[in-house]
Amino acid sequence: MASLLKGRMPQDKPLLVLTGATGFVGKTLQGLILDAGFIPRALVRKEIPGHPHLLSSTQQVCVNLVPENLAQEQNLSDALLGAKAVIYCAGSVRGACLEDFLDANQRGLASIVKRLEALPEPPPLLLFSSIAASRPGISDYAQSKHLGESVLSASSNIPWTIIRPTAIYGPGDKEMQPLFELGKHGILPVLGPIDQHISLLHVDDIGRAAMAWLKAWNNCQHATYTLDDGKEGGYTWPVVGQIILEAVQVANKSAPNTIAKVRLVRIPRWLLVVFASINRACAKLIGYAPMLTPGKVHELTQQEWLGDNSGFTKATGWKPGIRLEAGLEAMYSYD
Repeated sequence: MASLLKGRMPQDKPLLVLTGATGFVGKTLQGLILDAGFIPRALVRKEIPGHPHLLSSTQQVCVNLVPENLAQEQNLSDALLGAKAVIYCAGSVRGACLEDFLDANQRGLASIVKRLEALPEPPPLLLFSSIAASRPGISDYAQSKHLGESVLSASSNIPWTIIRPTAIYGPGDKEMQPLFELGKHGILPVLGPIDQHISLLHVDDIGRAAMAWLKAWNNCQHATYTLDDGKEGGYTWPVVGQIILEAVQVANKSAPNTIAKVRLVRIPRWLLVVFASINRACAKLIGYAPMLTPGKVHELTQQEWLGDNSGFTKATGWKPGIRLEAGLEAMYSYD
């Protein structure tokens, strides 16, 4: 297995294998893993020359290349050798059909699980799934996440844990960020019902949840948790709009042109379906991975997506520390 970065790896620190290290959540995890006293071994799908910024603390991280994709088992045994823990953070969120999601969301995980099960004492494995996995029938993405979870559910030999985050936002986010950016300018598109209830979670809190699991994984074996930022009942869109307004005013209190209100703009479901259907058809014709599809519209227009931290907090002691108010104030302050 080819080494991408040839930094020295201290021999006295335990090894943690991390997939999805260059993604939104993975980049946050890298530094936290190092701070926790582990050395992260990042499994990446292809070489990324010219982009060393995607990997933090490059002099300390041992980065290995998995040929082509995680679904291929060649060399995985060597990559997993000596690991004290595995965090599976790889995932696909774009696709025109179920097949587009399976390599990262199911097959790659199945390959790693197969190799771990062959070990006499498999290390604990944490899977970052999605709250969408709880409703596999609503979209191809949700189905792929459910199939990935099923891979672990069928394994009794590996001490696994599944975390289903609610909607994650924060530095590096590409999904919620556009909505928050528009909100900063006084317009908030509403893609679901006005009275929809959704839970949110800051990326730093999901990272700290992973570190809490590392310390207490033995209390979380064969358990699934859906985490959020602790806001009971989640957020409705009018509440999100008010929080955005207050965050903008706090972050820009000295600016003369601070917005006076945030206008909610309801996007009709039928219009979303039309655009999503056209987008998926074009994606199949041209060959790109779409984000907005009819399945994604089903996800966006659910009446509620809510988390519950109680089980994970009891098992690990973890509690979220960043509510939406603080997260947005920080986001707008650094603009």
